[in-house]
Amino acid sequence: MRSHVLNFVKPAFMEFRSLNFLNGAYTTMVDCKKLRTPVEISERKFQDACSKLHSLRSAMAVREKATKHAYHEVTETKKQFLCLGMTMEKLDQLSVVHIAGTKGKGSTCAYTESILRNCGYKTGMFCSPHLVDLRERIQINGRHLSESTFSRYFFEVYDRLLESMKNGAISDMPHYFQFLTLMALYVFLKEPVDVAILEVGIGGQYDCTNFINTAVVCGISLLDYDHEHILGSTLDEIAWQKAGIFKHQVPAITQPQHQKAMNVLIERAQAKNNPLYTVSGNVPGLNKDATNYEPFQLLNISLAIQLARVWLRDHDQENSRKQWFSDCNIQLGSTNLPVLDCDFPDFSKFTRGIKTCHIPGRLQIIKHESVSFYLDGAHTEESMKACADWFLKQCNLEMKSKSSTKMIRVLMFTVTGGRKVKNLLSILKECSFDVVIFLPNLQHNPKVIEDLKELATLENMEHCRDMQTVWYNLHQEISECQYKSTRRNTMEAVSILCPSVNDALYWCSSDVKNLVKPSYKLIGVPALLRGAAHIQLLATGSLLLVGKLLSFLNTDGL
Repeated sequence: MRSHVLNFVKPAFMEFRSLNFLNGAYTTMVDCKKLRTPVEISERKFQDACSKLHSLRSAMAVREKATKHAYHEVTETKKQFLCLGMTMEKLDQLSVVHIAGTKGKGSTCAYTESILRNCGYKTGMFCSPHLVDLRERIQINGRHLSESTFSRYFFEVYDRLLESMKNGAISDMPHYFQFLTLMALYVFLKEPVDVAILEVGIGGQYDCTNFINTAVVCGISLLDYDHEHILGSTLDEIAWQKAGIFKHQVPAITQPQHQKAMNVLIERAQAKNNPLYTVSGNVPGLNKDATNYEPFQLLNISLAIQLARVWLRDHDQENSRKQWFSDCNIQLGSTNLPVLDCDFPDFSKFTRGIKTCHIPGRLQIIKHESVSFYLDGAHTEESMKACADWFLKQCNLEMKSKSSTKMIRVLMFTVTGGRKVKNLLSILKECSFDVVIFLPNLQHNPKVIEDLKELATLENMEHCRDMQTVWYNLHQEISECQYKSTRRNTMEAVSILCPSVNDALYWCSSDVKNLVKPSYKLIGVPALLRGAAHIQLLATGSLLLVGKLLSFLNTDGL
């Protein structure tokens, strides 16, 4: 295998400037000595809010020190909520759809919100992580809050919590995700919304979103191995954590699961005396459109449809939630759940919400003249398999439409959170990439790297080197098995280390160079890239990576 590492030389000059890539134009920040307009004051306050938020402890750092049964996080969140001048009785009035899972819970939230909004209801949605803008996490009617509104609510919550900590009412300020959970619920009560869709952060049982007492309906998307150091190393342990959001006598709906996981969901549902259903993935009018919807997307959509359907039925005062109990009578030890399908009156009202729902960073394609960007934040084995299948199918369709064009495939890859790099790259090696770029989730590097020795001392680049080594070892195994790609010998793939997203993007995409500036003058571009008429670039492994790319490509989806 040929391994090529970029060399970096110090640029002739450095200019410290903040650029905003809005509508494809550069906007340089105003000199701070000049008089600020009201808009600039609003922006400054929003930046102050961002600075305060990032000064809080990270959720992951807190969880790393705690056991996977960190029940205190739920009780602490409840205590902090009460410090906002709220009551649990007031919170119980919020009409909640609570969604957990490993794969697809964010997409399920988005589809559920879009369906209910298109049915005429005022929606609130709390989701994570954000891709481009922090404000994506708290939305009203499918739109993020304005900077001034976000800032106002932020400081109302922050100041009250800070005062409560000083008075000894709480022992510490909430961590990053915990704070945003509190702020989201505070916003939804202040607005107010007809329905609040809450996406669980990690797990469910001990996730800080789970301090709410009740919900109208709970959903469980596909379960997979992720965050095992917190949730457990087996699917039944993970399922136990996710099913922790089940509420007493509240309907719950799940996608089809591995049998071990499904047994745990049934057991926990019976313990809470709540009806549990599953979905079929058969969505009239969408199953035939194979070019737009993958099978796992149809399962997410099916789950969202049924969650919205339960909420609408509960919202209709002429109906009673009790009818769900007569529909679902699961015997102890039974593995057969009632299946909800989409054959019901007025289903057509749901289709607009489905078809108009835009989920950036998930199976997203952005096409430029010389490069097609395929973006998917897959980071578990099952999601990576789906990503690879989707990428290959879309690449083949594109190649047929441009049969005379020389194309090469580029992988832009990184992972976070201690995930199993080898397992993910083993799946991606089947895609026959010509060039693989390993990089950290950085948009720039704070210091100039003059030589390879200094590059190797940086912790983030060491992580990239580790990924590159895994890739090399995988291809050694391929060589021993005399593996041959149907497209080309994958042993010829070039692997490269790059220090930031903007450097990698500038280097491999000639028609987006007006959007980015490299940190360094890059040299040594492989002939494969120099001679390519068109590049098919897959960015995956991390939603943070996808978000960084979207910020450059001017498609933030807000």
